Amino acid sequence: MIVKIGNFSHLVGEAGVAIDVQPLRKPNGKPFAHRHRWSIDIYVTPRASGLNQSAAIAAVNSRVAAIIKAYQSGVNLQILTPDGGSTVHSLKSSNTLSGVQLVQPPSFPEFKGVEMVTIRTIRAVFECVVTIPADQIDSYIYSHTEALSFQPSGIKRGAIETVNTPAVEQTLRRYQSFKASQKGRIVGLYDYPDAIPRPIFPSKLADSEPMVIKLHPEEMLGGIPIRWPIDYEWTFISSIPLPRNANPNIWMVDVL
Repeated sequence: MIVKIGNFSHLVGEAGVAIDVQPLRKPNGKPFAHRHRWSIDIYVTPRASGLNQSAAIAAVNSRVAAIIKAYQSGVNLQILTPDGGSTVHSLKSSNTLSGVQLVQPPSFPEFKGVEMVTIRTIRAVFECVVTIPADQIDSYIYSHTEALSFQPSGIKRGAIETVNTPAVEQTLRRYQSFKASQKGRIVGLYDYPDAIPRPIFPSKLADSEPMVIKLHPEEMLGGIPIRWPIDYEWTFISSIPLPRNANPNIWMVDVL
């Protein structure tokens, strides 16, 4: 096989590639992208026969210099058949999240024996992130958490403290308003969410619009922010008890 890095093609058998693909998952377990890692081992030899030691060293050194120059971030990666035909192993830098990145430049892990004379062992690693197509991803919501809280309500009691006698208990208010708060965080994938979860008690809204706080994007993949969080709060008020058996919205089910 032939390993092609950008416009540079290795000789047949000169390089071998181990390809590792790992899914990147959201908290619900659904993948949103795959991380590709190409670990390349290269074995440079003079190729021509009958060379004296100086010529062999010069040939190896020249080839190594060409490899170092070719191995850069932003290149396309391919594995071709010996006659130059395409295979399923191909990564186009422009089709990745932030380009193909050279995470380990050409390195030289061996030094024993005839290294730099008749052979030079080189190792390099490329990585990139390939997003799942829009028609295959479950949602562009990365995560969602929510809490529903009820404030104390009903009869309001208190106690008046005196100097020389025990405190006197009193009913301060026989009727109070019933209040609740629906707070949560919804995190968009690659951008802020278009909407937030709907209010649980829409007819009892204290304000027609929720409080919304946009937070700084989090978690970088190749310099691209992945998680875009929004904190929100709906508040409710009622003259009758709010049903305390109500539950918070479920992630990605009860969204506007």
